[in-house]
Amino acid sequence: MNKHYLSFRYKAFRCINSHRIKCDKMYKFFCAFFIPLLTLGGIHCAGNPLVRITSNGPVEGIEQTSSLGQTYYAFRGIPFAESPITGKNPHTGKEVDLRFKAPVPLKRIWTENLKAHNFGGFCIPSLFGNITDDSTTSEDCLFVNIYVPSGGAEKKTVLVSIYGGGFVLGDASDLTYGPDFLLSQDNIVVTVQYRIGIFGFLTLASGEYTGNMGLKDQQLAIKWVHGNIEAFSGNRNEILLFGESAGATSVGLQMLNVESRKYFNRAYLGSSSAFNFYAISKVDHSQQLKEFSKIDDKSKLIEYLRTTNKDLLASFYPLSPKGKSLYVPWVPTIENPNTVGAFMTKTPEEIYSSNDAPIMDTMFSIASKESVGLMPELIGKTEPLIKENVEKSDLELPFHDFDRSTYPKEYNQTLEKLRKVYYTDPTNPAAVENANIALMSDIMFSDVILKGIILQTTMNNRSTDNNGRKNTFFFRFSFDAGLNYVKVNTNFTYEGASHADELCYMFHCHAFDKNKLYDSHLEQKDTAYDVIMRMVKIVTNFARTGNPSIENDTPFKAITSQNELFCQEITNDPKSSVTTDIKDQFHYDTWREIEETYRRISRNHTINVKSSSLYIFILLLAHKLF
Repeated sequence: MNKHYLSFRYKAFRCINSHRIKCDKMYKFFCAFFIPLLTLGGIHCAGNPLVRITSNGPVEGIEQTSSLGQTYYAFRGIPFAESPITGKNPHTGKEVDLRFKAPVPLKRIWTENLKAHNFGGFCIPSLFGNITDDSTTSEDCLFVNIYVPSGGAEKKTVLVSIYGGGFVLGDASDLTYGPDFLLSQDNIVVTVQYRIGIFGFLTLASGEYTGNMGLKDQQLAIKWVHGNIEAFSGNRNEILLFGESAGATSVGLQMLNVESRKYFNRAYLGSSSAFNFYAISKVDHSQQLKEFSKIDDKSKLIEYLRTTNKDLLASFYPLSPKGKSLYVPWVPTIENPNTVGAFMTKTPEEIYSSNDAPIMDTMFSIASKESVGLMPELIGKTEPLIKENVEKSDLELPFHDFDRSTYPKEYNQTLEKLRKVYYTDPTNPAAVENANIALMSDIMFSDVILKGIILQTTMNNRSTDNNGRKNTFFFRFSFDAGLNYVKVNTNFTYEGASHADELCYMFHCHAFDKNKLYDSHLEQKDTAYDVIMRMVKIVTNFARTGNPSIENDTPFKAITSQNELFCQEITNDPKSSVTTDIKDQFHYDTWREIEETYRRISRNHTINVKSSSLYIFILLLAHKLF
């Protein structure tokens, strides 16, 4: 992933002023005896909405006012798991050994109000050997933040957000994920902290060190929310899991996990899917870690992981052996089927072709110019990325080891095919610039999103009974009115929207507050405000009904066949429109041909390698015998 884009997504901790709110003594006495017996049906302290009873004990929030003038209750930094550290547990004083291991459900029980006023520590990022801020990050980082609007329905819709950041950075703070706008529709908003970087995705492919800790954190958090959200006036049967970028990939992978999807009933994936090229690996980090630590012995290597300073570990960021820019070392992995508590033992393709494939209402979205924020050099670039003489081009394809050094003939043929379909007007500078952006957007995001849409549509329409079918929807975000996340953070200039540009129209990105970017839009209720309300209502309606259509706008059309994909267009026009040729726009069929070529040659390559190994073995055996 582009390091400039990842860098600005790393955010400093935002301290929220706390207020001390006390419960009466009788309540404390009641809690001390009856917490283990309490049901979670919205119980709070003597009618006090600032105190809610969870399965571990009472938590105390603070009352705040949103940027839209609405009163809400914020419960920040609620733990859902034991501290994933090795050493002395800061809460119990006991010695624990949980670093680089699957999360353990929270066992602590408390009777005094837990002050859930401030964010807990943010998980430690791993980004090109830099940025860890001890004042804001910690290995003890597994918390949820819950925001509850006052009044409204007794049981509210629940929106659970998984943050993005390429699996190497990100956090659940309100600098990006402020709940203000989503609360306006009487939703409860939950943001989840999960381990990232080396602490979330290191794998030694054996024992307790098999990777996917971050995904397991998410799963445990979702389970905790499902079990406790009624205490916060939430409807446990109306939970939307949603995320953007790596957050969307996470949502897609949670959908594919049979256990996880017990705890949410709808999903929204923004700008990614479970099929993203960079987001799933079969790598074992043992050798890279041995080179970094200068330790060869496996037992000593594990001791090194257990005891080494967190900042030194966070600085370990192995690069691609072939220098590939799409490579990210700390990502989800396919675990051995014999692994105890494995999160994922099959590829997404394998799961979708099995009886374990998910069937649920699902919404996907994409930005009109996904690649621009990650590759700003594309802006104004009027030379084709694929030259007329393709042998002088070196384009990174979204398939492992599909490059000129491994498959020279097929690689060059693929570039020729891509040049033909993308560069239809190679002498027009504007057309070439747009083609460059489109090509890289499709490589990085568009194609895997369409692939996810088509497979999910197939699952959702498998039933012959209409009652058993689920909806699949898709929209493209092209709106631009001064609140686009990437544009504001980078000062890039381009038409339309880039990767993550829609975030600050769903969430109030409080990082913008220092420049008062929202003030005029919210006061004047201009087109940006209108899009904020449109996006919030689209998400809300989908979460509640499985249909994102909103009043006074063009209705969304559910996708029922892979042969006709409907795409809702969210632009600067006051009403959305529907596009039906999205597969042609993204050259979907061309990419499937390329994927089939890759499968064929990689399969043959594997067979040839095995045959060569067998031949060598026979020669050695013959030499020994004769």
